Amino acid sequence: MAEQHLLTIDNLKVHFKTYEGEVQAVRGVSFHVDKGETVAVVGESGCGKSVTAQAIMGLVPAPHGRIVDGQIVFEGKEITAMSKKEQLEIRGAQISMVFQDPMTALNPTMKVGRQIAEGIVRHHRVSREEAHKRAIELLRMVGIPDPEKRVDHFPHQFSGGMRQRVVIAIALACQPKLVIADEPTTALDVTIQAQILDLLKRLQKEQRLSVLIITHDLGVVAAIAHRMVVMYAGVVVETGSVQDVFSHPRHPYTWGLMRSLPRLDGEKQRLVPIEGAPPDLLHPPKGCPFAPRCEFAMEICDRQMPEPAVFGGSHQAACWLHDPRAPRIEELVAAGRQTE
Repeated sequence: MAEQHLLTIDNLKVHFKTYEGEVQAVRGVSFHVDKGETVAVVGESGCGKSVTAQAIMGLVPAPHGRIVDGQIVFEGKEITAMSKKEQLEIRGAQISMVFQDPMTALNPTMKVGRQIAEGIVRHHRVSREEAHKRAIELLRMVGIPDPEKRVDHFPHQFSGGMRQRVVIAIALACQPKLVIADEPTTALDVTIQAQILDLLKRLQKEQRLSVLIITHDLGVVAAIAHRMVVMYAGVVVETGSVQDVFSHPRHPYTWGLMRSLPRLDGEKQRLVPIEGAPPDLLHPPKGCPFAPRCEFAMEICDRQMPEPAVFGGSHQAACWLHDPRAPRIEELVAAGRQTE
């Protein structure tokens, strides 16, 4: 019998009401995370990756935001069917989140030790003294020097990188099974980014954590993830192992992402931007949302969203170019449409 996925997202749809109408931010997203693996969700700003993370955590802002369809199943239990009280019991204890900006994630008026201890007291029902000791251990584990003294400091007394380590300590306080990291290195300089990624990798291996990392940075994906999910305009366009997607990308949007990535090997090459802009999700297209920006688009692309084509293992891409009836890429290039 196949091992059950730790987290399964099936046909998730999240909408937001605005003065102009209803924004369809997430439009049928499906993927899974297994025990002990790191999955990266990649895409441009506004593609729905952070909203997906909010939905998993039960943090879609009501009443304007709502899950209109789909299931989020964690360890066989459907989160979307739970009451608010049941979701609170899971949030922080079994699923936790590392937010993008550590300065806004932390309460500036509270000592960091108390902020770490809060979740431990709530979920583990221990005394404040025991929780304080655990907070010191967590600060030591995430690499903060002199944790016995630093536990009584306020967030403004830490550097940006150290604040992010505190946020990670809070996320790990209750020994969760899944950590969602939403752009955890965006606000940090390159050297500190590398340190935070190394820390996440080490903790993931030592504690056999599952990590879902939300990012637009393909360098972060290459450094930390086992599998990746590429999102565009609220849908998943490609998914597979990092090696498969980086070595043999199968969707034109993924090709565009790879061409815009600077390379350190070989000759210098000019970066190629993806021309155009994402579609308006107040009125999303019927077909492939990338079609207006795709140099290989065909008539069917505008009319109908393709089913994912499977390339072996977990590698899939939703593109009409992989339909047996479609012209070959070589033919399209010969007709004047380029891949480079």
